[in-house]
Amino acid sequence: MTDERELDRREFLKTTSAMGVGASYGDAPVMAKLFFRTLLRGIYADKAIGEQMIRNSPLEWTIVQPVQFNDGPLTKNYRAGERLPLSGMPQVSRADTAHFILDRLHDPSTFGKTLVLAY
Repeated sequence: MTDERELDRREFLKTTSAMGVGASYGDAPVMAKLFFRTLLRGIYADKAIGEQMIRNSPLEWTIVQPVQFNDGPLTKNYRAGERLPLSGMPQVSRADTAHFILDRLHDPSTFGKTLVLAY
């Protein structure tokens, strides 16, 4: 078990990227892949570089890859995982994404992981 005082001395980084960057591309629905390869190609290339820089850092990092954002309310009814079954054009609210990040800010079980977030 990690001592609370030890956690207080660590440097943490939680960041959002996007579902479909890196390894999560393989789990993306077909329609989403079409957007990733065309309209978002440059943006996703930049995100992949940024994610690799984070992975190579000495920080206790977590990369959160939300699916398509919407402006819905906070529901706390989302799924998060390194691999999630997805179909169509999945969405998650900005409010639920913020909740997930803040709720897991110092959670050691998320350190060094890239987590997809969706309903």
